[in-house]
Formats: sequence, C-alpha cells, structure tokens
Amino acid sequence: MRQPSRTILLWVVCLYPRSWRERYEKELRSLLEDSPPSRSDIFDIFKEAFMMRVRYGGMLTVLAGGVGTAAVAGLAMWLIPVQYVSQAVVSTTSKDSLEVNLIDEINLFAQRALSRENLTRVMESRNLYPRLRAKGQADEALQTMRSGIQFKKIFARPDIAQTSISFRYADPYLAKMVTRDLVSNFIDENIRQEIAELEAAGQKPPLDWKTRRVLTELVVPADDAQRPTGPKPATALSLAAAEGTQLALILVLLRKRNEKPFPPPPPDS
Repeated sequence: MRQPSRTILLWVVCLYPRSWRERYEKELRSLLEDSPPSRSDIFDIFKEAFMMRVRYGGMLTVLAGGVGTAAVAGLAMWLIPVQYVSQAVVSTTSKDSLEVNLIDEINLFAQRALSRENLTRVMESRNLYPRLRAKGQADEALQTMRSGIQFKKIFARPDIAQTSISFRYADPYLAKMVTRDLVSNFIDENIRQEIAELEAAGQKPPLDWKTRRVLTELVVPADDAQRPTGPKPATALSLAAAEGTQLALILVLLRKRNEKPFPPPPPDS
C-alpha cells in the first residue's frame, strides 16, 4: 500500500503548471517510488508549485493554486496518522555524589537501553511496524521507532535525578506497553552496570539492592497513552484553507502587469 505522505506529495505535484508536469512529472514519480518523502519534502514542493504559479500563471491560476495548496496542506494534516504518547518517570540516586557523575550514568543507561538489540527485541515482541518489517525494511522500522522515543531529564542534582521516558505510536495500548518495556530496559541496564563493576572488583553483588552505588527506581508508571495536543483535523483544514486563500489574494494584488510567460520545456537532447 502506498504511504499517505507519498500519495499527498503526488497530489501536490498536480499543482505545478502543465508545461512543467509534461517535462518532469514522470521523473519525479519514479523518484518517489524509490525514496519515501518526508514532511519537509512535501512543504518544499508546496512552496515551489505555488511560487511557480504566481510567477508564470494568471490571476485565476494563482487564486486556484493558493486555495488548492491550502486545501492539500490541510488534507495532509488530516491524513497523518493519529499518534498517542505514553510516559513514565524513573528516579536515579547515587550514594556518593563526589565519586559518581550521575548524569553520565543516566546517559549510559539510556544509550544501552536504546541499543539495536534491545529495541529489536521490543519491536518484535510487540509486533511494531509490521508493514515495514514484512517488506524487509527492519532498519527503517528501527529508525522510526527511535524517532518515537524520548528520554528527558526532569531535574537533576548531584545525588538524585528524575527522567521521563515516553513512546509515541499509533496504537495507544502498544504505546503504553512499549513505554513499560523501555523503563524495564533502563532499570536492567543500571543493574547490569552495577554487577559488572562489582565483578570487576572481585566482589559479589549485594543481596540488598538498596545498598547499590547507583539505584534507579520507577516513580510514575507508564500512563494511559494520550493523543498529543494540537488542533482538530477539521479546524486545521479550515485554518489552512483560509490562510492560503488570503495569501493568494495578496499575491494577486501585488503582481506586476507585465506577466512573464511560462518558458517552454527545453528540447530533449
């Protein structure tokens, strides 16, 4: 199935003048089949199509281009999948703030929790991004997963720090479950680091984990995933259409009388 962003971009290409499309549309479509577009790509092509209409088209073309661009922009927001975010909070404490750099320890735990091995295990166990993985695009699925994860320091002192761990996904239940998995990975990496340091010093892990040099504990469990805040799709569509129409009218009034004809496509070599 074609990705929504690629479909939207193909619609946007239709905003270009016909002369341009006759020359370049086939080449652009082939390129899109090989490389899925990003949101910045969609915005760039919106802008270029609109400006080309302003420069070479008539007044009605400019107005139609402005309204069409705004409508497609609103439609793009409408078609972007709804994302849900679940968040948890962990606390990390140090017995000896002079000996231990707590921020460095937290960064180490986070780096290991986000390792390829750990994330792949979570992704497969929760069956995340099944379409990408079915196509053999495991690296792209992993990159998409990383983009939905956030480790953020809430506050930090030499002896204690709190970190929020969150995950964004289209399914609210899976967003919550994966956040739990990420928290477990974070705490497990703290334990592994502690055991490795004790074994390197020829000591056995203590029975009471409260005596550990660095201790990470769950403070706030993963909450029910909430949809990120933002305008409703219908509102976003209306605002985009209104702003686009207003911009188009301003450009029409500012255009010079000596309009430049759209240059013909260069001859094929």
